[in-house]
Parts: sequence; C-alpha cells; structure tokens
Amino acid sequence: MTGRQEGRARPDTVQVGASAAGSADSPPTSTPAEAEVYLTPAMVAMMVPGLTTGNLAQLRYEGRGPKFLKPTPRTVVYRRRDVIVWLNEHERTTTRN
Repeated sequence: MTGRQEGRARPDTVQVGASAAGSADSPPTSTPAEAEVYLTPAMVAMMVPGLTTGNLAQLRYEGRGPKFLKPTPRTVVYRRRDVIVWLNEHERTTTRN
C-alpha cells in the first residue's frame, strides 16, 4: 500500500464485545468493562520497558511470549489481559533461575 489513506485513522486499541456482532437496532449486550482490548506488537513493546517488537517476535517463535491471536497470516494481536497474565507469571524476587 502506497500513499496516505485520507480519512482513515488507525485506532490505538480495538475493543470488541458481544455487541459488535449485533445489528444497529439491537441494544448492546456488553459493557465497555467486559469488552476485550487488543494490542499490536508495537503497543505491547511500549507497555513493557526494554521489550522490542523483535524480542516479542522471537518470544512468539519460541513459544515463550504472551498468548497471541493471528487473524490473518500477517497480523498479530494480543489481548491486554493475556499480556498482563504473562508478565505476572514472570514475577521474580531474585535474579537466580
């Protein structure tokens, strides 16, 4: 894709709830607190000090990173809650293995 697409702003996060599949006439079935927040690899890297998108790609390859979703062959997204769970699983009180 070349050039700038006018009028289309890419959101920083995407929230998806049960109401996303409903029609415009139906009332929302979930609240914003229940909606999932999806992050790009760049957003996850900004969230964790010292983590780069390259490190994150390597962690995905090795199966050691946070759970991720791959809706298309070239798109990777993370649930915010999965990133937080992954970080909490790696909490340490010493530098020893």
